[in-house]
Amino acid sequence: METAKPNKNTASAAPRGDAPDIFRPESSGWRRLGYLLLRPRVRLMLSWGYHWRAHGKRNLRGFRHSGMFLYGNRTGTPLDALVPASLTDKPILVPAPADILAAYAPLMRHCAGLPTPETHRDVRPFLERLEKHTVRRGAVAVYVGDTAGDAPYLYPVRFDEPSFVFYTGIRKTDGGERYAVTSVAGPFYPDMTLPHRLRAHELGERLRAAMRDLAAVPEKEAPPRE
Repeated sequence: METAKPNKNTASAAPRGDAPDIFRPESSGWRRLGYLLLRPRVRLMLSWGYHWRAHGKRNLRGFRHSGMFLYGNRTGTPLDALVPASLTDKPILVPAPADILAAYAPLMRHCAGLPTPETHRDVRPFLERLEKHTVRRGAVAVYVGDTAGDAPYLYPVRFDEPSFVFYTGIRKTDGGERYAVTSVAGPFYPDMTLPHRLRAHELGERLRAAMRDLAAVPEKEAPPRE
């Protein structure tokens, strides 16, 4: 596991561009108030509905003054909208195809949903929205599939922010009761000694390997619940 590097100063100005999202708060003050009110509800939903446990959340501490990227696995359940909001107190932005965001619309009040680009014209406002969110010290939760390629790993390279991996698995007790476990690893940083065109690929390789390692750890070997 890599050690954290010192936090960098955040930029003084945010980009002007913006892209549409499912949930767009009126102001940063209302957004933070909404998070304070909604986060306890999220934790109750996870506790009652999934008996959720989290391991490695301490890895996310110490990054109060920076943005971050969280790379996770998609479960196809409401956990995908609830888990990121319980891993950190930062405002969460979830880039995903518009149809997936629409399917989780009732739950996306706990995060902000950002549709991924569908045309070349959408790329610039999409990246500007991501940059604005990280400049404001928010967290971006990215769900990646096996065929995602290197594109999702360009974000930390472009914005110079730490990356973390989280893996959520749904398991059953011997009595058949369902529960969910999320494990976190990181931080990871791009290798700035590599040529720019190779940085996202190399970072993606490390993040995918870390996610495989988290998925392979049996529950009986996991650390105590945090």
